[in-house]
Amino acid sequence: MEWLLGLFLITSPLVFWAWAVIFFLVILAFEENEKNFFAFVSLGIFVALAVHSPVIHLTFEPVTWLMWGVVYYIVGGVWSFIKWFSFITKRAESFGVLKLNFIRMLNKMPGADGELVVDIKTKLPEEVIPRFKEFLSSSDYSFSYINTNSYDEESKNLDDIVPHANSHKEKIVTWILWWPTSAFWTILNDPLVRFANWMYARFQGLYMRIAKKVFAKFAI
Repeated sequence: MEWLLGLFLITSPLVFWAWAVIFFLVILAFEENEKNFFAFVSLGIFVALAVHSPVIHLTFEPVTWLMWGVVYYIVGGVWSFIKWFSFITKRAESFGVLKLNFIRMLNKMPGADGELVVDIKTKLPEEVIPRFKEFLSSSDYSFSYINTNSYDEESKNLDDIVPHANSHKEKIVTWILWWPTSAFWTILNDPLVRFANWMYARFQGLYMRIAKKVFAKFAI
């Protein structure tokens, strides 16, 4: 039992940094899933381990802690704007892809009054906007928050498609509270995802040629 208890005691700087990394990753997981309560519990456990360790000596000076608390929240506020911009940019990119797909689908429908230009800047006719909102809400989880009824006369604009901050309060608060983990994961994850998307865009033709070659034996 002593060796098991020893695992939870910070007896050296190496053990401290090992636990710091573990709890950082745990808090990161909770933060990315917007589980603020469990993130706070994890932080509390780590602080308790550190306070009762002979290696770490924490001094509680109210003025110093208040100063660093203010700095922490200022940085968190700045980061929330950066993260919000990144979040909205991704949402806008998804919207653009879905809008182009909808225009293509609309142009192929029988009885269409002329073809719309397949461009993200193309203005949709008012009469198809309710149908477009239904398409958005059923095509991608990012726009599932849109509440729309078929051909609702009061729903002939796209204002409610623009994400509102009050609909994402939990996200923004999480970014402010846990900006170190949020910034770490964003800086690490976003470039890798964008690079993977870039590779897919360059090789999607090759993927299709492979698929067609495999299915060629079925006379398709």
